[in-house]
Amino acid sequence: MIRHPNLLHLSVPVFLTLALFLSCSPAGKKAAPEGQATAAEVPKAEPAAPTAVSRSGLTSKKSRLLRYHSPPPILSVVPAAEKKDHKPAPEVQPEDDPLGPLISIVSPEDNAFYKSQVTVVGRLGNSRQDPDSADEVALLSYSLSSDPSRSGEIEFDTKNGTFSLDFSTGGLRGRQSLEFTAQHRNRQNSYFTLTLQDGNVQPQLTILTPKEQSQYGVWVKVSGLLTETSGRTTADAETIKSLTYLVSSSQLFDAESEIKGELPLNADGTFSFIFPGRDLSGPQTVTVTAEAWNGNHAKKAITLQKGESDIPSFSVIPGDQQATMVWDPIPLDALYSIYHTSGSSSSAEAEAEAELELGQYQPPVIVKGLNNGQLYTFRLKARIPATGDEYWSNYRKSIPLSPITLKPVVKGDYERIIISWKKIPGSSEYEVWRSIDDQDDYRNISGVIPDTVFRDTEVQYGREYYYRIKPALPGSLASSSNRARTLAFPVQKLVTGAISREVISPVNITVKGDYAFVAAGPQGLQIVDIADPAK
Repeated sequence: MIRHPNLLHLSVPVFLTLALFLSCSPAGKKAAPEGQATAAEVPKAEPAAPTAVSRSGLTSKKSRLLRYHSPPPILSVVPAAEKKDHKPAPEVQPEDDPLGPLISIVSPEDNAFYKSQVTVVGRLGNSRQDPDSADEVALLSYSLSSDPSRSGEIEFDTKNGTFSLDFSTGGLRGRQSLEFTAQHRNRQNSYFTLTLQDGNVQPQLTILTPKEQSQYGVWVKVSGLLTETSGRTTADAETIKSLTYLVSSSQLFDAESEIKGELPLNADGTFSFIFPGRDLSGPQTVTVTAEAWNGNHAKKAITLQKGESDIPSFSVIPGDQQATMVWDPIPLDALYSIYHTSGSSSSAEAEAEAELELGQYQPPVIVKGLNNGQLYTFRLKARIPATGDEYWSNYRKSIPLSPITLKPVVKGDYERIIISWKKIPGSSEYEVWRSIDDQDDYRNISGVIPDTVFRDTEVQYGREYYYRIKPALPGSLASSSNRARTLAFPVQKLVTGAISREVISPVNITVKGDYAFVAAGPQGLQIVDIADPAK
């Protein structure tokens, strides 16, 4: 009988039962922590005659001897402790027991890609010292780390240790881990983790700049973004095998003029490259191709048109006593200057009139102190200090305007609305724009006209209309709006003459003025537009 200060006295039969149960417990357990009570060591019993023990049914049914390699167990009693709330310990990958089986995975390789199914082929060994046989291995199992319910046991050949597992990956996404556990008959365990990459992910390409059908100049910069179909940025070498670009003629096949190369991928999934365009002609197709390690491809292409100058993106946006210059910077170290003049000049006079040196200042650039209603002409120059090359844009015209510079005066009349405005020195042609609600649905109702007065006859009685005036120069600002509605009757005027006679047959009558009031018997009073009697 064993006595222990923290244990009840146990009878001999109970002691023997404990000894037999604990002798089969896993070996390699650590000793009780300092301060804990331990029972006296149980003497090891002499092994009985060899007894045949059958396996669990997943391997050969061949009987084996039950061998023990564990040291004698120690019975520990831990004193009762107060209950406290503890955070769950972080998951730690279990370590192989020293005498655990050997697990080797032949295929697939670690970090291989899965599609709909993975076939895992491997081999077991009794231990590192005995790798050629698996007759001491009691059990082999697997589990999916992201879904432990997808687990099971694996049959294996006890002679040479080979095994195979067909694992369905349907419904899985992203990186996955298959965890294998092998248990020796001495209850020593060993572990192996196989990492698998998502082979169903398609790379997705987006070309951010330039836009489709943009004009290209002397130098072109292309930028883009590479993502997965799930939206997660793919910016690591484990996912993307290669990223390449090709610039070729959209009309003719000319391998000698093609420009191509490989692209580095930034950590955030972005990429960019530049190519020269001065010697190119006609439309060009820019194609970017991404190839993933899982064998999937993505391709994106845009078409660019030959620009009218070295810097075709240069444009001018008019404002109130100012103009804003915007352009796509040349993808080289360049110094910029803006030349401008007032009037209709579009020649070298612009360079002599005024120069604004910008240095390395980047767009947008705002030129202030301009006169509203005046026509200005601008041009951009870029100089490359390293080579001395100079690149020019085309001339761009602009008319600064305030909201009231061309604000119209509108007057409602019978079956028409009269719109008038002041003439400006920067333009001799104008456009009248109309809306029925003063929103963004204005439309040009006049075309280009050389006058400062317009009569809108396409109106309905009782409806209110809004009008704006714009110079005919493309890209010009519109004035603020003004509104009017038609009259119910013509404006009354003094009667300067009247004809009163009985009319039996049609009579031709000449009348001067805007309108005629005709008493037509039972039909009552009729109002006739002299300019259009049919009304």
